[in-house]
Amino acid sequence: MDTIVNEQGKNIIDLCIESKMRILNGRAMGDSLGNFTYFCPNGRSNIDYVIVSEDIVNIFPFLHVLPPNELSDHCIVWFSLKTFNYLNNNSKQDYNFTFPIPGKFCVEDGKNEYISLLENDEEKDIQSFLLQVNDPEKDINTLTEHLTNIMIKAAKKSFKFKLFKKKKEKEA
Repeated sequence: MDTIVNEQGKNIIDLCIESKMRILNGRAMGDSLGNFTYFCPNGRSNIDYVIVSEDIVNIFPFLHVLPPNELSDHCIVWFSLKTFNYLNNNSKQDYNFTFPIPGKFCVEDGKNEYISLLENDEEKDIQSFLLQVNDPEKDINTLTEHLTNIMIKAAKKSFKFKLFKKKKEKEA
């Protein structure tokens, strides 16, 4: 849907070509149009991507951009991947679809409480996180997990959590 390619976009495309990576946005079922991922007063664009090696593109069958919400100007990009079940003899069985989260927070109510918690109760945790950002000993996964935990802690106090319905397993 985003037809404008700026300099950063050209750089990402060049990087993907050189490193044999592929952008899944607009290519996977659920996002065939390449929906916008960023909304601001000046407009909208697609700036949040799922990028994978071209060797494994086919194990990412689904990508969905969730609608914008009041908590961020970025949309959640949700994707699934296929995994193999291995029997004891390591033979491949049918694909299973796995989803990274068991449910979602319902953010219709509680936005003000969430923001207040982040500004007040979680301030010490956020300050600790910010001090670690420039620490060369910390890797991006550790930092991401730390920030995610701060946000989830405040979300659990502010929002209702709705579990996704489990799919019924087919009998053999």
